Parts: sequence; C-alpha cells; structure tokens
Amino acid sequence: MTAFATLWRSFFAQFFSSETVTSDMRLRQGVIWVMAFLVAPGLSIAFRFGNHYQFALHFAPERADGLLLMMMILFVSYSAVAIGLIAVFVWDALSFERRDAMVLGVLPIAGSTVVMAKLAALAALLGAAHAAVNTPTALLFAFAVSGNIPGLAIVRQFLAHMLVTGMAGLSIFAALTTARGVLGLLSARLAAAAAAPFQFAFVAAMLCVMVLAVGSAQTLAVPADQVGWIPSFWYVGLFEALVGSPRPVYVSLSGRAVWTTVALAASALTVTLAAFPLQFQRALAPEANPAGPAVRPGSCGASRGSAVHAGRSPARSPTSCS
Repeated sequence: MTAFATLWRSFFAQFFSSETVTSDMRLRQGVIWVMAFLVAPGLSIAFRFGNHYQFALHFAPERADGLLLMMMILFVSYSAVAIGLIAVFVWDALSFERRDAMVLGVLPIAGSTVVMAKLAALAALLGAAHAAVNTPTALLFAFAVSGNIPGLAIVRQFLAHMLVTGMAGLSIFAALTTARGVLGLLSARLAAAAAAPFQFAFVAAMLCVMVLAVGSAQTLAVPADQVGWIPSFWYVGLFEALVGSPRPVYVSLSGRAVWTTVALAASALTVTLAAFPLQFQRALAPEANPAGPAVRPGSCGASRGSAVHAGRSPARSPTSCS
C-alpha cells in the first residue's frame, strides 16, 4: 500500500475518532444517529411536497410553480445545513493539528503527499455525506415533479438536483473548513472552543428547516427584487437554469452560486495547504517554560543543565551547589 493510501485512510478514520469520546464505537454510533436524524427530514419534505405538487398539477396548476420553488428552497437549505452539521460534528479533523505535524513531520514522506491525502479525505467525507443526505431526496423529487414526462426528463431532474444540492453543501463545507483552519492557526484553544457554538447553530438551523417543511406555507413571499440577497435562491436559480426554466429572475442568479462555490472551495484549499507547514514549524519550535525557575548564565543550574545535556554527570566541588 502506498504512503498516500495509508495517509488517506488514516485521515478519513480521524473523522470517526475523538479524544473527547470514551470509545470509537460510541462515536460511530453517534455518527449513525446523526445520519438518521439528517435523512428523515429530506424524505419527509420529498413525500409531503411531492404529493402536493402532483395534486396541484391536476387540480390547481396556478399553484404548481410556487410549490416547485418551495421544494427547491427547502432542499437546498436542507442540504447545506445537513452537510454543515456533519462538518461541525467532525470539527477537530477538518484541518491539520499540531499533533499531526509532530507525527508526520519526522516521517520520510513528502509534504505534498500529506496535504493531498488530507484533501482526498475531506473530499471523501463530503462525497459520502452528500450521497447519504441527498440521493434519496433527489430520486423522490425527480419522480414527483416529472409526472408522465419521459424517463430522460427524470434523469435530468435527478442530476440537476444532485449537482445543485451538492454545490450548496460544498459551499458550507468549504466555509467551515476555512474557519477551522484559520482558527487553528490562530489558537488551538480558540479552534476547540468554537466547536460548541457551531454545533448549536447548525442544530438550530436544522430544526428551523424542519419547522418550515411541516408548516402550512406553500410559497415564499419574497419580492423579486430581494431574492438576490438570499444565497439559497442563487442555487435555486442554478437549478432553474439546468432544467430550462423560463423564469429569468432566478436563472440570472445562477452565476452567483457558481462563483460563491468556487471562491469558498479555493479558500478552503488555500488554508489547508498553508496549515500543514505552519503546524510543522510550530511542532518543531522549542516550547518556552514560563513556570520554570529563572536560571542565570554561569550559575549552578546552568552548569548542571549543560552537563546533563552533554551526556555527563556534573562534577561536584566544595564550592558547587548542593
């Protein structure tokens, strides 16, 4: 097995291990419960609004577009919040730590190999989270909105749904990876302390998405001139462009979704590339001991320390310190 594959497996395993949990088995069980908690809302949204959309197509066509817009807003928001919640759940492993540099810095492995393995592990986590969270909803959504349209349209709806929700999730994942890397470079304690607020924020956001999904609102009363301020509408606009929607208000926002995703992904890549060499330098830097006694040059403590450092026992003399 190559060094890259070994490092990739090690970095990926870090997502499912933690020093703050009593055992890795308990952490894996926690991950399973988190995934179950995240998959259920998406299925509920797909079933609920899919049935309403089919009913509207046959009996109230004027409401069909509003329902479709509501569905996509919910799916984009759900994907971003769910993948963000997974990211903050494995917060400590999103970036390099000083411990990683201390272990890997002494090994005969190129730094580029270490960084690429870390990026591959992050990509694998994002891909697994995206597939688990959005594939069931994309299938149900494609069949729900296609009706009697031929199978090619169903495939198009499915692929557009997966691409748009994946880009929304990538944006949040990249933003959190950037934040974790920057905080880790500033202070390890600050990075560790930020985990709890982020986790609270994303759990609250998930509950808000669930409440909105089960609410009675079927359209979003947002003026057309204000949708450009809401990031979720950018990705809905990208979906509209991919499926050939005639609504130019939303299609015009698709470029913002693309550029936002590219910019956040580039920032995460930059921080990850910068984190390892800086952490490596910190790992090799000697640590100060401010609590230790001050020793003056030429004193007894200095001579003893230099003697021990040189590998010999300090010679005692009548005038030496006892």
